[in-house]
Amino acid sequence: MGDAAGDDEQIAADRIAMRRWVRAVCVLDFDLSTGPVVEMQYPPDALADEQTTSLCRMAFPDGPTDADAREGGARPVYCQRLCRPQSLFVTVLFHQERDSGHERGAIQKVLAICSHLPLPELFAPVVRILGDIYFEHPGRPVLEAAARQWSQWGDPDFRKAHQLPFLGTVVDLPANCVQDCNGLPMGMFCGYSRWSRDLGAAVADLWAIWESVLVGQPVLVIGESPQQVSNAVLAVLSVIGPHLAYHADYRPYMTISDPDCQHYQTMCSRRTLPPCVLGVTNLLFNEALADFPNVLRLAKPNASFSASQSHVMTPDRPFLRALAGAAHAEAMLRAEFSALTSTFLSAFSRMFKPVPHLQRVSRSGCSAGGPAEFNPYLDAPRLPADVRDDLIDHLDIDASKGRLRLTRRQARTLYKHFMAGPNFLPWYTRARLLAQMELDGRTDAAIIAADSNLGSMADGLTLGELNAILKEIDRRLQCPRSLSRPALLSALQTHRASMAQRAASLGSVMYTSGS
Repeated sequence: MGDAAGDDEQIAADRIAMRRWVRAVCVLDFDLSTGPVVEMQYPPDALADEQTTSLCRMAFPDGPTDADAREGGARPVYCQRLCRPQSLFVTVLFHQERDSGHERGAIQKVLAICSHLPLPELFAPVVRILGDIYFEHPGRPVLEAAARQWSQWGDPDFRKAHQLPFLGTVVDLPANCVQDCNGLPMGMFCGYSRWSRDLGAAVADLWAIWESVLVGQPVLVIGESPQQVSNAVLAVLSVIGPHLAYHADYRPYMTISDPDCQHYQTMCSRRTLPPCVLGVTNLLFNEALADFPNVLRLAKPNASFSASQSHVMTPDRPFLRALAGAAHAEAMLRAEFSALTSTFLSAFSRMFKPVPHLQRVSRSGCSAGGPAEFNPYLDAPRLPADVRDDLIDHLDIDASKGRLRLTRRQARTLYKHFMAGPNFLPWYTRARLLAQMELDGRTDAAIIAADSNLGSMADGLTLGELNAILKEIDRRLQCPRSLSRPALLSALQTHRASMAQRAASLGSVMYTSGS
């Protein structure tokens, strides 16, 4: 009885501590009578029934894994996504061993690590290490040992590099592998993908691929093996990084048994596909998804990218010639497309810069008639108005069209498509938020500094200006940022008392707190 209670306490502790990195680790077996089943899950019941059902249907490869054996050894590793009831990134290791006593002549199992973090550069080596141990010594103790290690990793901090101990070895996670904002990863998979490896001969098509991902056109990746297509999908998603995140559906490897497979077939036949990037190997998809607007085929040695939708971007031939045979081709590719995305986004830069404030006229002392002294409440820097409906007319397109090698008309078309796609609004909202936070920080510093010059700051102000200051101070007193900074909170309280006293001395106060 005591052992059972202690076991339950340990499971509960593991469930809480490890979920900072991993939600569950599962072992699936292919049962001939019932199909794929969950053989083991730790912590038990960590996944919802809908998630375990989806995992069983999609984790096993659609067909033979000979190509993966040639590329990545006997145990291929690939990535998948569970989308309901919440998004989970699944790193899968497929294990197959010959067994003459088995009806199929081989045992097939899957080891899957499920996490809310899209970190293949971490979980791919982790699942290999765990797989080597588990399939040599199968059983729950191995999964429990893995859970203990994950529980000891501490809180994820993607601003710094991590060296994470795992079952007798150390796994490195580089700094800035994910720049997280509200759970939306920026530049995801940049640290894992190798474009020259994962896209092969399709490198010349990267400009069209970049445009497709940028604006959210549907892209289908067809390859020979789960590992190949999974890596290729992650590479495709990373072409707009690290400056921009992909905010539509993506499936690194989708099988014919995936719960959403029928949905995509229907949308494709109706030509109403949403933005997505899907990786597949089953040849049945060639017919079922024949109307996909953009298709990347990874057949070796002649990978190709075909599109039924027009693209304005064209290959940079001089760059491709310089790339041929270069010792650092991968670094050159990443630098080229990082600069391309950065240049494209720079057209929006004026929307994140403060507008000049109207210079007030001084009404006090010997400076009367001249420019008024800076007041952090009346003259605080502000961003330009958010003119979302006609934003296209406020862009500095001329600054970017040369680097994009586009005419002004082509560039305008590309920006319109981007602004109508899934990636624009999350990026734009985040950029505006960061810009406003930077301005707020400057204003906070000016408010704190104004304590030493409080008397002159109020000199010559009208009753209307004093009441505007009181209203702004009350707004700032309610901000969590002010409440968390004692020096700022103290300055605001001091300024309010002083300004209220000055306003009262000028006559009836027009503004009171709460009005």
